[in-house]
Amino acid sequence: MIVRSSSVAMFKTCPKKAYYAYVRGLYREGTESIDISFGKLVHDAVDIYHKTGDIRDALSFIDNTQLPSNHKRKTPAAAKALLNYYYKHYRGVKPIESETVLLDGRELAFNIGHHEWRLRADSIVQWRERLWVGENKTTRKEYILLRPNDQFISYYIAVKLHDSQLSGLVVFCFDVESLTVQPFFLIPSQEECNMWLEETKVLLDTIEHYVETGIFPKNPSACLQYVGRPCPFLCLCQAPANEEYLIEQYFSVDNAAKELAW
Repeated sequence: MIVRSSSVAMFKTCPKKAYYAYVRGLYREGTESIDISFGKLVHDAVDIYHKTGDIRDALSFIDNTQLPSNHKRKTPAAAKALLNYYYKHYRGVKPIESETVLLDGRELAFNIGHHEWRLRADSIVQWRERLWVGENKTTRKEYILLRPNDQFISYYIAVKLHDSQLSGLVVFCFDVESLTVQPFFLIPSQEECNMWLEETKVLLDTIEHYVETGIFPKNPSACLQYVGRPCPFLCLCQAPANEEYLIEQYFSVDNAAKELAW
């Protein structure tokens, strides 16, 4: 079974939600949040700056990108302020391979039991004369959780297999509240990696069982996990007898998402 951190994270939130999103590939138009849109904008702008070496290219990209809705804090002006802060304080960060050319375009992968965990890290960077997996996140610094975090430790394990000189993971937190950028470091021990691999194997075996049986349990506590933003598939769980009709009327299929599962 092939898995990725995105599908596994959603499975942990609610197996039924993961079924709709990745097995069925369903999505509702207009459900992308400002958090995702803003994060992608900053991420792409940083990548452009690293590729060209000219901050003006990245700022121009932000000026020519439209966010889906008005927001008090997550605006193009905030994105430009964060990028300028990053440029001013972290000029010493030098990408070795950007996201689009990492390992000549191939994905990183490693085995967990008979499963294959696939990923593509943001970048490999050189900073302070050491090599790191570089990852950018647009969130408040109080929300950065290095442990436990399947995505971060899987980046470390995968890239360490490729290059033993890797020091660890550096997460640059683009904090839209304070308009600052702060690095966080993860250097897991071999014991920590081994424990994660053992725990994750049990989880993946469970996911595989649900996929084989076609039974995906619901997690009611996840239906309203974020205030004012219910799960986009809530109507399907509330009216299972009308599931196919509701899917036909209100949902589209993202075949790329289906290819990510499991």
